[in-house]
Amino acid sequence: MVATVSAVATLGIALAGGSVGSLTTIFLGVPVQVRENDRLVAEYDEDLESWVADEHVRLERALQAVTEAMNATGQLYSGAHLRGRAIKKEEALHRYRDQERKAVRRRHALRNHERGPHRTWRFLSGRGPVPELTSPDRAQPVTDNWRAPVTQGSDKATVSDPTRRSLAQTIADLNLAD
Repeated sequence: MVATVSAVATLGIALAGGSVGSLTTIFLGVPVQVRENDRLVAEYDEDLESWVADEHVRLERALQAVTEAMNATGQLYSGAHLRGRAIKKEEALHRYRDQERKAVRRRHALRNHERGPHRTWRFLSGRGPVPELTSPDRAQPVTDNWRAPVTQGSDKATVSDPTRRSLAQTIADLNLAD
């Protein structure tokens, strides 16, 4: 009977020690993971911010190319010129939408990967939740410029904004066309 108690006690000690060791490993790794996740969100923000600045330069060059092409064909003061520029702005907004979605989804994946120990550490350390992306708000003056209608004198071409377009709206537009 002494051997049985000793074996059970040994097993209990081993299980308890293993659990304590596992918990210690988890909790020691959590601060590092939280810092890493916050760093990654900051990088996603920086990447999107740089992308917007670079895309604005690309868009300005594309708009100038449209103007030069229309001038070369004698269409500088035509609706085709305005529409061509509006389409270039729409294309930039489409690419922005895709880039922003990638950054948001990557941030959500990080947030969803964090569990109870991470949330506890964030609370106890005063870090707060996984940071939000701030670059979409900072980029808004640029994207608002891209959304602005293209004008020339009193003529105007609106920009179809894919960042605000939905499937429901598209279906409704199709039904109106019938």
